[in-house]
Amino acid sequence: MTIIHPYYKFNRTEKEEEEEEEEEEEEEEEEEEEEEEEEKRREEEEKKTTMTKMTKMMMMFIIIIVVKRKHNRSFLDCVHLPTGIAGRQPLTVYKSFQPLHSFGLQH
Repeated sequence: MTIIHPYYKFNRTEKEEEEEEEEEEEEEEEEEEEEEEEEKRREEEEKKTTMTKMTKMMMMFIIIIVVKRKHNRSFLDCVHLPTGIAGRQPLTVYKSFQPLHSFGLQH
């Protein structure tokens, strides 16, 4: 006596075969779409990390002009970001006249 697996179908019609093929194709398409979405998410995350790295690099290239004033104190006269940050226009802040330690800088 032979044992036949319960899910194995004999004498399937062409319609049933076509339906199964269509279902398999739909599943494959869904898997491909999910993979594409994951790739897009990864690319967006990479862009974000590169942008933060770029802003950090730009902060390192800030030009600081220090002017000596009364009592040998250093004051911040002008901060100029030559290329701007994150595609913005160049930013210049003139004559803030605050002690350097308030900006976290040493004399």
